[in-house]
Amino acid sequence: MLASALHTLAAAALLLALSPTVQAQNLWVVDAAGGPGSDFTNFPLALQSATDGDTLLVRSGDYLGPIVLDDLDLTIVADSGAVVEVERVEIVNLAATKSVTLRGLITEPQLFGQQSNLVVDDCEGRICIEDCRFEGASLIVGGVVRIDDTRAVTFTRCTLSPPSSGGGAATLSIRRSAVALFECSVVGADASPSVIGPGVASAAVLVDDARVTIAACELAGGDGGPGFIGANPCQNGGDGRPALEAIGTGLARVEIIDSTATGGVGGPASSGGCSAGADAPPFVVVAGQVSALPGVAPRFAMDSPLRSGELLEFELSGLPGSTTWMLLGFSPGLLKPYAPLLTGVAVVGAPELLLTYFPIPPDGTLGDEDLPGTLILPPGFTHLELYFQPVAFEPTFELIAASPTALLLLDPSF
Repeated sequence: MLASALHTLAAAALLLALSPTVQAQNLWVVDAAGGPGSDFTNFPLALQSATDGDTLLVRSGDYLGPIVLDDLDLTIVADSGAVVEVERVEIVNLAATKSVTLRGLITEPQLFGQQSNLVVDDCEGRICIEDCRFEGASLIVGGVVRIDDTRAVTFTRCTLSPPSSGGGAATLSIRRSAVALFECSVVGADASPSVIGPGVASAAVLVDDARVTIAACELAGGDGGPGFIGANPCQNGGDGRPALEAIGTGLARVEIIDSTATGGVGGPASSGGCSAGADAPPFVVVAGQVSALPGVAPRFAMDSPLRSGELLEFELSGLPGSTTWMLLGFSPGLLKPYAPLLTGVAVVGAPELLLTYFPIPPDGTLGDEDLPGTLILPPGFTHLELYFQPVAFEPTFELIAASPTALLLLDPSF
């Protein structure tokens, strides 16, 4: 039955690939070292040549300068095993018919960087960000990742780390947007000691009149700073900050599934006679609504990119005995809640298929060792982008969305 399911998956991918709505675009290789088969050594040159629908396959390197995608439909994927370090990324003005996918990028903190590592602003299109790491700079302004006025952003298995010293801005700020996070870690900044006071910690996530779904994630607010030991009179410790804060005009809606959220700890006083800062709760709701939903969020991942004919490496984990289906499409999608039938959101874009998959075994994990197989690139294609998201019907009678993943299928010559 498992082998049959994989054959069905491969056949469905081929049928979708032959759809008239899917057209093969350019695949460019970016290599800082200028190795064999590369087209560009940096992102500015690559972006000058890239057109809507293109894909950048990126080899290891430390790439200088910002990546700015202004209304550009583009996929940027780190090659297998590559360590791709970039300064920062901006995605702006993306039209509703377009999408952006980023996978495997690392933004490292700049000593005096004052801009967010990732900015997404005024985008009607769909954005998928997977296996990326965003690390804040020491003097960052506005948070590590900022999402404003954007219709659909999905983060999967991403790590958002705060700057080394707190500045009050949340690590991830989401304003008037729709965002889903799967298997992500977001940590607020701890306050740093200061001669003028305990400093200011930051929340992990700020939701301002936005709709946010958080599944299988870990959120932690920053700890308050200590009172300055040499102060006379003594100083109180700083307050901790929440894992998530909802503000705005009351439109904020946050759904949390199978995730942990921890408020920051208050900082100690400088000496006796003063008070420690207050410990923060996990959530502070100034305006809007934060809801915890039942269910165990299934985790799903595929190694990408995959050369045609190579072994497909994947892992799906969840409640043993859960029946699963697979959503398969060719682009990131809008965030579709399908409430009350589905817990979580479906994020695969059209054209899409819903396929019967296979049950999760008794040990709770299904992987390529249970179901070895491969995918073959259709004739005439140099590459193909596929988007997967399982949906599980759990023994507790919950229909719940799993983590999505994007797969870049390549011709072996790349």
